[in-house]
Amino acid sequence: MVVEIDEPSERIYEEEELLDPPAEYLDRCEPGFVDASRDLAYTLEANEDWAGASKIYTRLLPAQRRTRGEEDPHCMRTVFGLAKCFEKDGNYEEAEALLEPLLVTRELVLGAEHPHTVNVRELLASCYSSTGRLDEANTMLETALQLQRRQPEPRPGDEYRIITCLCDVGARYAKRGDFDAAQETLSEHIIDLRKLVEPDDNELLLLLTYLADGLAKLGNDKQAEKVLKEILDKRVRSYGGWGTEHKDTVAAMVQAGNFYLDRNRHEKARTLWDKITLVREQELGVNHPLTQGAQWYLAKALLVANDSEQARRVTELGVEGAARRLKHADGEDYHEIMTQLFSFKSLLGICYAENGRFKDAKDLLEEVLSAIERSDGLDLQATLLIRSQCHHWLGYLCKENGNLEGSKDHRVRGVNLCEQLPSPNQEQLILCVNGLAYTLFDMDRAEEVEKLTRDLVKSPEATRGVPPGLVADLVLCLAHSFYDRDRYAEAKPLYERAIPIREKLFGPHKMNVLGPLSKQAFCEWEIKQYPEAERHFKRATAGLEALRGLGDEATTFCMGCLLNVLYAQGKSAEAEALRTDWATKGGPSFVAVSHGRKGQSMSEQERRRTENPPKKRKLNI
Repeated sequence: MVVEIDEPSERIYEEEELLDPPAEYLDRCEPGFVDASRDLAYTLEANEDWAGASKIYTRLLPAQRRTRGEEDPHCMRTVFGLAKCFEKDGNYEEAEALLEPLLVTRELVLGAEHPHTVNVRELLASCYSSTGRLDEANTMLETALQLQRRQPEPRPGDEYRIITCLCDVGARYAKRGDFDAAQETLSEHIIDLRKLVEPDDNELLLLLTYLADGLAKLGNDKQAEKVLKEILDKRVRSYGGWGTEHKDTVAAMVQAGNFYLDRNRHEKARTLWDKITLVREQELGVNHPLTQGAQWYLAKALLVANDSEQARRVTELGVEGAARRLKHADGEDYHEIMTQLFSFKSLLGICYAENGRFKDAKDLLEEVLSAIERSDGLDLQATLLIRSQCHHWLGYLCKENGNLEGSKDHRVRGVNLCEQLPSPNQEQLILCVNGLAYTLFDMDRAEEVEKLTRDLVKSPEATRGVPPGLVADLVLCLAHSFYDRDRYAEAKPLYERAIPIREKLFGPHKMNVLGPLSKQAFCEWEIKQYPEAERHFKRATAGLEALRGLGDEATTFCMGCLLNVLYAQGKSAEAEALRTDWATKGGPSFVAVSHGRKGQSMSEQERRRTENPPKKRKLNI
């Protein structure tokens, strides 16, 4: 390559001279030599030869500093070029060491709003972002954007580039689990980005996936679903509809499928995963790893939809496919397929358990545990997750058979295995903790339940990103532990936190909503919050009557509690009318006696526990 420069001497420098210049060239540091060297470096940068460009800049910079000084525009351009090469090669500390003083120099010489100064801010922010200093990167880029917008004649593309860098910082926040910062950063700057690009711009849609993830993890389901629908609709239009095999469309379906699966919206989840499985079977074949991964999630969606028989059939196909692939695999592929086979078998064991085939489930889950222990070279993260899942469900089987000690032992192992994960998986941990907590409840060990769940419930970080249903279960574990020990004031806010989540997931008329609601009402009665207790007992009684009938023990008890709350507020006439209506409908009879004085608490009266919520006591009615 020959590099020509426009100077009076019409000197032409050969590429070899510039890559390995004689000492006198560097000593004199003539303008022609400097320009030719920099032009060659630009050419190497365009070809992404960062090491080659870096070598030129490294040789050139000391001579420029000596002959021209740090404030010389050519010297500053060389510093920036070298820093850019370092950044592209991942040498962020070296890049920062050049850029931080360069920023000060360019602000003094050129001014803060000069495009070259703004470029330094961008590159320095990129280094901060790449090394995890996201707050500093965000601040640096926000300043760069403000300065760029104040320029008299902004250069085309500069605003777009800074905004995409800010969105990238937001995506990095999401990847590390800081969803509050991710949502704030992405929500603001995606609005800016929409003004600069087409609606179906690929970069925009990619960034929207991170925004949707952040919104979902923060519980902003309505906004998250809206963004997910936008992504999916635009991908489908861009790539030709549902029949497309394009990976971006399938990726959008996967994200939406997982979103609906985590929120118990099984029909939408099932539809999406069924479609994903079909597309991957047609494009990749039934034995492809991605196809089998889709089968696994489809089976999980079927389980959530309580179609355990169909889930079993899909899972058995996955087991057969993984076994076929294993016969022709070796090396890393062998270990990967073996891990997938264990995953399918553990899921099949769960299907058996859900179908009531407890012995088959137990035998298969124990087989998986034994096989993993005998195998070497498997992925540690994946096998720890599979083992914890197996112990969790073996604990369930023991509990169903009345073996509470066995259930506790398995579920303790499940929790311990989750805590050994190299990369923490809070979803699996919360699942296993919930299982252990409910086993401990059955063993009348409420103090241990509190100790197990308290810190997780109080820490927003511990439950961030965990499916809402599991979070509600965890919060209710702690609430029940307080309730069982008459600590009603502590239990009430926990019921208030968990019940709306379950209502959203299952609807307001399910037993897993009405039971906790009646316990919340009981807490309110005990702490003399009578209007709230009245409202919630009325709702719980009506729901239980519709769900289980008048003669059900839980319905009868809630009605008795409601009457007592009315008497406690001096509403004797309303209580008597309600009692009469109850008897007319055929409900069990009460002998009604109002409280001696308005507002008297029933806390001192004898109580007895029942399995159904809430805690029973002898009612003065």
